Amino acid sequence: MKSKKPLVSIILGTLIGASSGLFIKSISFSSLAFSGFRMGVPFLILLPMMIKKGLVLGPRVCRKKLWIGSLFNAARMLLYILAYKLTSIANGVVLLYLWPLFALLLEAAVRKKKLKLKEIGLLFLALAGVICLNLEKGFSLSPNDLMGSVCMVASAFIFAASALIFKDALADHSEVEVLYFQNALGAVVFLPFMLAELPGTAAVETGVAAIYGLLVGIIAFGCMFYAMKRMPMFQYGALTYLEVIFGVVLGMLFLQEGFNLFKGLGILMVLSASILSRFAGDSAEPAVDNADSGPAQCATMVSPESKR
Repeated sequence: MKSKKPLVSIILGTLIGASSGLFIKSISFSSLAFSGFRMGVPFLILLPMMIKKGLVLGPRVCRKKLWIGSLFNAARMLLYILAYKLTSIANGVVLLYLWPLFALLLEAAVRKKKLKLKEIGLLFLALAGVICLNLEKGFSLSPNDLMGSVCMVASAFIFAASALIFKDALADHSEVEVLYFQNALGAVVFLPFMLAELPGTAAVETGVAAIYGLLVGIIAFGCMFYAMKRMPMFQYGALTYLEVIFGVVLGMLFLQEGFNLFKGLGILMVLSASILSRFAGDSAEPAVDNADSGPAQCATMVSPESKR
């Protein structure tokens, strides 16, 4: 019998991740400063442990891959912020969730794996559900929206690439270690913006932003990495669409957002794709933490001499 822990973990992670909108709407920090809390808090919390382990710069094996993933994640965050400044939330959400499709295509290209029609179909079903959930908000094609949309597509693509890098890294490293590298370079970039805005911000808002960094940056992504390590990428990507549903429900509960036929249909489509992915994943490529595949995948980025 399969363990239910990865499924429970990804549900918890997407639920916490969906609360991001509530935090963002409740405080006055700029997007750049808020990103400083999002990436800086996990980095600062995990830094002493990594110093103790002697892994601040990463292990010699996979060091290059981990820092490339960290660089990708920092660039992805910059594009993500810029996209939401230029385009609507509806446009942004739909384009952001192109990333599981990009991840599936990149994985197939890199590993020369044949795409499965059922996997592509389920991801498109989930994406269609996201579109339905946002129909009432409208989609705009003004110059700013177009530029924002391009930024979000680029962000989604980079996020897909970084997800594959971190999944490979999880074959040989703990979730906590990968969390550190996910946030490291982004923290260096965004922490100065956070520090610049601290003097003029109320202590309560600073505390809320710090809690956000802890909840999303460590707990939510810790849960997500736990699931990522134990699931095929297709199945993991399909299940992350649950975050969209949780976001809609939280908006209805706390922001008095309404419910209509489009939302109901969108929720049904996303749930259907996520549930069916559990069964489709049984025949998919096993997770990279298998004993036969993990170390070899991690070693592909380094020469034999660098392992010594």
